[in-house]
Amino acid sequence: MAQLAQLIYEFLNWQYAGIVLIIWGLVDIIWVQRWRNLFGRIGKIIAKPIIFKVDKEPEVPSFLYPRSLLEQITGTEEKIVSSNKGGTNLEEKSLLVQWSESLQKSAFDVESPLKVVGNIVSFFALLFFLLAEGVLIAHTMVLLGLADQLWSIFSYFTLDTALIGGTVAIGVIGFWYFIELVGDESNNVSLGNVKGARGKFLRVAAILSILGGIFVALGLSFDRLYSLGFLTPSPTSDIILSFVKFGVTTVNNILGAILTFVPSLSGVTALLFILVGLIIMIRKPVMFFVDLAWRAVFVVTDIVLWALLTPIIAIPAGFVKLFGFFNK
Repeated sequence: MAQLAQLIYEFLNWQYAGIVLIIWGLVDIIWVQRWRNLFGRIGKIIAKPIIFKVDKEPEVPSFLYPRSLLEQITGTEEKIVSSNKGGTNLEEKSLLVQWSESLQKSAFDVESPLKVVGNIVSFFALLFFLLAEGVLIAHTMVLLGLADQLWSIFSYFTLDTALIGGTVAIGVIGFWYFIELVGDESNNVSLGNVKGARGKFLRVAAILSILGGIFVALGLSFDRLYSLGFLTPSPTSDIILSFVKFGVTTVNNILGAILTFVPSLSGVTALLFILVGLIIMIRKPVMFFVDLAWRAVFVVTDIVLWALLTPIIAIPAGFVKLFGFFNK
């Protein structure tokens, strides 16, 4: 960019720059058909209807103005038309709206409206458990010499993150899921059919997660007593506490991820529905300004290219006409 600016500066300070610019401008003006076509394209793109109305000639004036694509994104073609047979109404919807309705049916349960909240909470809990487990594994690999340094994504987190996930979060999630699994069907989180072997496995996982969280909390309490000097540490106690903080915490985070995985899928669906809904809400005003900006860029670019390229195109065009003259 700096080199281009320097080139323009040197050209403008050239002693023959004025003559070249005058000749250049005269060629632009003399070639009447070129600027007539330019004004025609500009007039057509300015006269286009607003993006909320269907354009009968979307390919005019150029494919560089993708009118059909902009209308599809805006939802201009979404309308209700009457059928000629039977008088029924057929609703034409964009793929975005159809996808939104499909996500809504999958994510929301009319009989249990709180499930969507539980699923979203489960999704963020799953992310937290995965992050805590990743932090713990990354620090362990560095400690064992299996890695030179922490990955950048884990360098912002300390072992406290893993301990919180393996103690507080797993205790809350485990107790919550165990309550949901007591009955035949959960009303606050999408666990599906909890009868049979699957339900027994989830109940055992929930109980183990609660016990694991309590076990880590007790281990941290003893570690605190050792730090304050109320208890005297020993090699055996250090080994046990290290096992609790690194071993049991790892298992707790894995149990938390297992418990929250299935509901998290429904949570992702709910979040996608919310995102698509926001896009549908804001797309019309956003696309209105996008359309105006696109037209402005198209007009400015067309004018600049006409002014710059017309004299260059005139040279081979002149030779072609001259060659045709001599062939007559």
